[in-house]
Amino acid sequence: MLDLALTLAQTGLLASLTAWIFTGARDNWLFPSMNQGAIAAVVRMDGLEEEYPEDYACIAHRRITDEGRIRLLYRVIVLWETLATILLALGTLAMLFALAGIVGTETARGLGILGALAFTLTWAGFTVGGNHFGYWYLHASTQATHFLLALWGTGTMILLALPQ
Repeated sequence: MLDLALTLAQTGLLASLTAWIFTGARDNWLFPSMNQGAIAAVVRMDGLEEEYPEDYACIAHRRITDEGRIRLLYRVIVLWETLATILLALGTLAMLFALAGIVGTETARGLGILGALAFTLTWAGFTVGGNHFGYWYLHASTQATHFLLALWGTGTMILLALPQ
C-alpha cells in the first residue's frame, strides 16, 4: 500500500508542476505581450533610477534597453519553458504508465526528476537573472514567487527520489 501511495503522490505532484508550467508557456505563446512587458521592465530596470538612484548607479551598466535583445531573451525563455513542459508531460505520462504497470517505476521517476529539474531551473534562472537586474527592489513579490516555485520543484525532485 505504501508503494502505491508514494507513486500516486509522486504522480500528483509531477502532474501539478506540469499543469502550472503548461499554463504559463501556453499564455506566453498566445499572449506574449503579457510577460514580455514584465521581462522588459526588469531588464530595463524601469523605475529603479527614480526609486533607488544610488543603488541604480552601481548596476545601471547591466541594463538591457535594446528591444530586439529583449524579444530574443523572451523567446529563449518561452522555448525553455516549452521544453520543461514537454519533459514534465513525459514524466507525468511515464508515472501514469508506471501505475498501470506498463513502464518501470524507476524509469518513470527518472523522467519525472528530469522534468522537475527543468521546472526548478526555470524559476531558479528567473531568481538569479532577476537578482542580476536588481528586481527585488521593485518586484519583490515576483522574486518570492520564483523562489517558492523553485522550492516546489526541488521538493518534487526529492519526493521522486525516495526509494520504493
